[in-house]
Amino acid sequence: VGEKKSKYVCAPTGAAGLGMLTDHGLKLHGWIKSDYEYSHNVGRGGSLFEFRNWMMKKLGVAHEGRQIHKPPYRIIISSGSSESRNRQVSFHNHAELLKNALGEKYELDVQEVELAKMTLNDQIELVAGASIFITMCGGGAVTAMFLPKGATLLVYFGNSNP
Repeated sequence: VGEKKSKYVCAPTGAAGLGMLTDHGLKLHGWIKSDYEYSHNVGRGGSLFEFRNWMMKKLGVAHEGRQIHKPPYRIIISSGSSESRNRQVSFHNHAELLKNALGEKYELDVQEVELAKMTLNDQIELVAGASIFITMCGGGAVTAMFLPKGATLLVYFGNSNP
């Protein structure tokens, strides 16, 4: 209500200019020394969170009042999040270990998922309620933008240049 929409825009609910919200540009994800000469995201936390909330509102995903610091603690493990071979890592053993060794004692809700097989809304809904998000670097890791404040992100990198 009260939002102005142009009749000249062919995608009034689209979002453009997301480049500033990623670590891209000329970087190669830290594989070369010059990647560390500048950073795209220094001081942009407020912009990222504003964009996150705007996207969630537009998609109809509730984003307020999430309790991530009370049991059960949701741990999302993203497997198969990249088509790049050196990023094809299975976290299945990690997920099973967490479930079996710590799950009951600490009231953990450990979920191993393939985000690429989920709708965008389902991905955001899942991650927005996570206490911990574990993923490989790559396109699937951008889903971490929808983590709630106070959540933890663990990003694994392959051991060779992409």
